Amino acid sequence: AGLEFVASDTEALRCFQFMNRVMRDQRIASQVAVIRSSDPSLTVEQARDRIDKDDAGNPKADWRPFQLAFILMQLSGLTDPASPMRSDDIKRVELLFFPTGGGKTEAYLGLAAFTFAIRRRQGIVESAEGPLDGRDGVAVLMRYTLRLLTAQQFQRATALMCAAELARLSDEAIW
Repeated sequence: AGLEFVASDTEALRCFQFMNRVMRDQRIASQVAVIRSSDPSLTVEQARDRIDKDDAGNPKADWRPFQLAFILMQLSGLTDPASPMRSDDIKRVELLFFPTGGGKTEAYLGLAAFTFAIRRRQGIVESAEGPLDGRDGVAVLMRYTLRLLTAQQFQRATALMCAAELARLSDEAIW
């Protein structure tokens, strides 16, 4: 259903592409930071070249299957305020439980990026409670429960926000 939704809704597809671009950019920016922290003499471009060289010999998918499945399951609910997933008797909080290192952060950061994009593109939408303005209010709420992971997850979320802003600035007419 998630694949059909993205394939049939042009705005959802555009926002899905935005999400993937932003996730890629934040991943690269985070890798650049790690490389430069171990060798401060490297420029950003040199660190990016090192990443490109390493990735060329070891291509890999950015999404794990469960992450992509989870994201695709949520897109219609994030797009349509009247979706049964969020406005019917089955509305509830979804809980992701995987051990540390399992990929939860990327899954919810991906959904955050999609949420930023779809809210920006939709503007005002109708809901059961009346019109909702996507330009106002809180779009994403993150809660970190493990102190040891908080700093790292905060850095990844910050990198995502910066990547999203750079993507927005690259095409202000759309975003």
